Amino acid sequence: MDQGDIQLALHVIDILALAPDDDSVVREAKRLKSELLHLRSGDVPSVVSKNLYLSHADALDKELQK
Repeated sequence: MDQGDIQLALHVIDILALAPDDDSVVREAKRLKSELLHLRSGDVPSVVSKNLYLSHADALDKELQK
């Protein structure tokens, strides 16, 4: 992420963010994934792709509010 490769960062964070646990580390991974999805949505030219990234981020945000 720090080197500007948001797509790669999304692939890496999925390893933890998709874990079945709901502990603080997994929740932080989901929060970071949401942030990365918002960033990535700004990089893609396709409206469809942009909306997919944003809708996934919104779903994660709602999950984290539980």
